Amino acid sequence: MTRTLPVVDDHISFSRLKRYAQCPRSYALHYVEKAPSAPNDALKLGSILHAALEWTYKQIVAERLQGRFPTELLVLAYRRAWTRTSLSDFVAFDDGLRILKAYAAAHPRIDFTMVLAIEQEFRLLIGRWEVLGYIDRVDRIDDETIDVVDYKSNRILFTQEEVDTDLQLSIYAMAAMALWPWARVVRLRFHMLRHGITIETSRTKEQLERTREYIIALATEIEEATEFPARLQANCIYCDHTAGCDEYARALKAERREIATSDDDLAALGRERKELSAVLKVLGHRKDQIDKLLKAHLDTCDALVLDGVGYRLLQIPKVTYPVRRTLELLSAAIGLQPIDIADSVAVIENSELKDVLRELEAKVPRDEHTLLRAELEAIAERHVSQRLIAKEVH
Repeated sequence: MTRTLPVVDDHISFSRLKRYAQCPRSYALHYVEKAPSAPNDALKLGSILHAALEWTYKQIVAERLQGRFPTELLVLAYRRAWTRTSLSDFVAFDDGLRILKAYAAAHPRIDFTMVLAIEQEFRLLIGRWEVLGYIDRVDRIDDETIDVVDYKSNRILFTQEEVDTDLQLSIYAMAAMALWPWARVVRLRFHMLRHGITIETSRTKEQLERTREYIIALATEIEEATEFPARLQANCIYCDHTAGCDEYARALKAERREIATSDDDLAALGRERKELSAVLKVLGHRKDQIDKLLKAHLDTCDALVLDGVGYRLLQIPKVTYPVRRTLELLSAAIGLQPIDIADSVAVIENSELKDVLRELEAKVPRDEHTLLRAELEAIAERHVSQRLIAKEVH
């Protein structure tokens, strides 16, 4: 499309930079055409979680709370935020409630004096642009250290490399240095709400200088752009402007442009795989949406026949055996001690162990909990399998 309205004057935000870098077409639909956005349920739930945490921490500061985390306030804030959205699915509601209760359990003690800011607005002058934004929360750690926290509700964890180079956190670092110049140490972290962990990083002066140069270059590119092509990618399923995107419509029809004519042309194979990955992601997402609608209808009837295909809900049993009683029975039959049998038949999955450790975090001293984690890591058995990974390289 061709520009019809000014997009960048003298200010910009991380959201604008990120959207343009990911897909110029989505940027144009959002900021140029001002097309109505349609965020998906995952984005809506993420906004609800942010709103609930923001309100709760503001109450902690306003009421000068210290001691036990006010879980009841967090749950109240969640219910209020939920009712202001169009979400109605119980599974999503329960998912959000579980996430916030786990957050409260992992933060058993709070102190209002440690909270420096909540939803802190900042304005940074970079080049001739004013970069605007808000930081979820900033805590004072000591007289020279602050902790910049951003909540993330992503299902997939970021890698440490991604966090170490994340543009949003780099901008937050610059903002924190400007807002609290007394802080000699600025810690940055994403709090991954679904996983109950934080991923911490920091920035050097050299990194921040490169970030400034990148922001100026990207803001200039946006300002001078006359065309805004779509970039079909796996993340398209999360875009709030798929309804107005021709490339997304093409993907739904499984229309493809990149087809390698030779198995020896690695560049062509790479382009074809990239497009196939995006198309399959879009088609898989649409199939999941359709399956959800069909399952809702099958809750009211035994079967559906549509276009010559029959649909019904199949109940798939899952069999599990309680560990203690199973080991007792095997021990009696084999003549070995239960602990010896356990090594052969029992394995604790990483995700299940993390859930247990999160519960223990609120019950044991921090140093004991840290030592326990270290001891468990020391005995962990690691297995390696091959998996092809494809990631954008700039």
